[in-house]
Amino acid sequence: MNLNRRTMLKGIVFAGAPLILPSSVWAQGTKANGKIRVGCVGMGTQMRGVMKGFRSNDGVEVVAVCDVDTTRRTAAFEGLKQAYKDGGPEVKAYADYRELLADKSIDAVIVATPDHWHAIITVEALKAGKDVYCEKPLTHNVKEAIAVMEAVKKYNRVLQTGSMQRSANQEFRVACELVRNNVLGKLKTIEINIGVPAIPYNLKEEAMEPGLDWDRWCGPAPKVPYNPELSPRGVHKGFPSWRNYSEFATGMIGDWGAHHIDIAHWGMDMDNSGPIEILPSTNPNNTDGVSMKYANGVVLTHVNKGNGLTFTGENGSVFAARGRFHLTMDGKDVLRFLDGKVDKTLSCEGACAMATKTFLKDAKVKLEVSKNHVRNFLDCVKDRQRKPITSELVGGHTAIACHLMSQAYYNKQRMCWDPAAFAFTNGTGDPAWLGRVYREAYTLPTI
Repeated sequence: MNLNRRTMLKGIVFAGAPLILPSSVWAQGTKANGKIRVGCVGMGTQMRGVMKGFRSNDGVEVVAVCDVDTTRRTAAFEGLKQAYKDGGPEVKAYADYRELLADKSIDAVIVATPDHWHAIITVEALKAGKDVYCEKPLTHNVKEAIAVMEAVKKYNRVLQTGSMQRSANQEFRVACELVRNNVLGKLKTIEINIGVPAIPYNLKEEAMEPGLDWDRWCGPAPKVPYNPELSPRGVHKGFPSWRNYSEFATGMIGDWGAHHIDIAHWGMDMDNSGPIEILPSTNPNNTDGVSMKYANGVVLTHVNKGNGLTFTGENGSVFAARGRFHLTMDGKDVLRFLDGKVDKTLSCEGACAMATKTFLKDAKVKLEVSKNHVRNFLDCVKDRQRKPITSELVGGHTAIACHLMSQAYYNKQRMCWDPAAFAFTNGTGDPAWLGRVYREAYTLPTI
């Protein structure tokens, strides 16, 4: 998984033209140099890559870092000071994100904390007049996703969800265009290949990391015994295991599902919708097999094998994963690049180009082309006339689908769902499953 993440991070680093904004853009006053001033919350591995992507744009200044871990906060602060040693903005470091949000000179905030903090920080940032780039999954639960979507609308801000596959990998866009233009015939099923759902926290307590505010790290979640699998000691290079525990995340259902369900929705033209029925797994281990039915009759199923997703229609299927693409028609291979050691005729890029030339030359549906996720966000911040490619509506509805799938694993029950009303129907489900119990002082802000 680390290799794939590193590959994706390459897609957000760019050296674009200066993004200089007219003073009329800014709700909080004219900027001295016209640049977007960015604050960062959650200084882990993912943030380091995303922050590099922001800093690579001449129209951006990263001016603040925030983390509850002293070591990571200090390292990020010192790294920025070094980066700006030959001239640049004054950089500040915060232990409390609220102090960062109180800085009226900051225009946009990157949120790359563990998932259980996403919604609280994002909503407070939106209320403070900041635009937000929030990592995926957008939220920890359904109610938080609804709150984020409402807050973006109420405060008229710009939000990008960090589901970068729409921007960094053309194989997903081409696959979705094949589906949307009925090249496969009527769409029947989608299979997403991701890992297992989250489990309750079960790690043993270890000695507390010096300089870590553990109460604030846990925040809205239960204050569990400290273990470095959640918040690693020092400046770590990998991706911590907090994502495996339901108190803080949704396992691979949210971690990778937020990528592949996002693409599934894009292919079905369901960005503003979601499933209408969720069926529990028949797998006795309850680690895959949950399926979700959509109003168009398509059934999406989770399979814990490999990584990627497959759209299957009446006439053929298309598989897409990062750097891999496979199109079959009438049971026969048409275009294939799955393994560079075996598939030497075409590259992934070549297969996508051939699919476009052969099947999409006169396509009626052409999906948005975004070559860089960060730049897409910054362009939308600049013009304020359009939404980013994975806006709050895209990220919010994808997160809700992930959370409903997770609930099918947690509760092992069939659920009927109204994606417009964000509510269970037909006497199924429990409204309590849509939210969480927050610890006092760490509750979701009112909109």
